[in-house]
Amino acid sequence: RVYSGMLRLFRDMVFLASLLRSARSVPGRQWIGKHRKAKKVSGYSIGNELKWKTVQGRNALVLGQPFLSQAEETGSALEKKSKLQEERKMARLAARAGTKSASSEIIQRLKQSL
Repeated sequence: RVYSGMLRLFRDMVFLASLLRSARSVPGRQWIGKHRKAKKVSGYSIGNELKWKTVQGRNALVLGQPFLSQAEETGSALEKKSKLQEERKMARLAARAGTKSASSEIIQRLKQSL
């Protein structure tokens, strides 16, 4: 009988503790959603936010200004394109120089043998 009374008391205490705890807890995820937990604002977090905003401002200034003018950009693109075409052409010619037709090879061998 004493044992069952202690169990009842323990059960009531657990129920009370869970009831008190649930009043303070936030359902689901703590930091997102409609009933989210409010974050405490400290001097450290304000400093971090200020740093973040200054970095974002610098990035916006740098990215807002073009690196090249429109004329420079198109000129460099044309130069790159013509350079690539020239390199491809030279590569094709070099590849063809190594291969010879069968008739030209036979003629070359005949000339060497004479």
